[in-house]
Amino acid sequence: MEEPWRDLSGERQVVVDKELELEVKDVEKSYDEARLIVEKHGGFVASDEISIDAHALDTAVLTIRLPKDGFEPAIAELRKLGTVIKLVGESQDVTEEYFSQGAEIRSRADREQMLVEKYEKETNPRKKRQLEAEIEQLRREMRREKEILTKLAEETHWPTLQLTLKERGGPAGFLSEMLERSGRALWPGLGPRPSSGCRWWCY
Repeated sequence: MEEPWRDLSGERQVVVDKELELEVKDVEKSYDEARLIVEKHGGFVASDEISIDAHALDTAVLTIRLPKDGFEPAIAELRKLGTVIKLVGESQDVTEEYFSQGAEIRSRADREQMLVEKYEKETNPRKKRQLEAEIEQLRREMRREKEILTKLAEETHWPTLQLTLKERGGPAGFLSEMLERSGRALWPGLGPRPSSGCRWWCY
């Protein structure tokens, strides 16, 4: 990502945050698969928490950052890991703020250059010290503004996804598991084969 204060593209800048909650059969396996999908699309897991408990339903929560071009394709793949329980999101258009801050930083950089040139030509020690103090103050302000704009650019270029994986449980999950086991017992070696028009398994 280029330095955001040098960005003159005028492209729309949007901060996007989404939450995806999936019900999965095996949380540990789905967790590993989710990480591979994220890496495939150029992203990374910023933080994660996984809970495996023999006396409770397993869960995993991942905070994921993805490049904006890979954000939606990654979500489409992640949805295939299980049953979607929730998919919500929000977006905030920060285009005006993004480019106005960049313009302000460039303006300060021009003033800094002018003051430096003036400082180099100045011969009066008192005025030279005044110019030096003014330059240092300007540079502190620029550093602070650059940090703010860099953080904003990270948010617009790297959308955030919070992925929650929950072990399938409850009556529906129990029935699904029992049907699968019954199918294996009655037709060894066949296993379940989903087919259009069949509610559970077709053989």
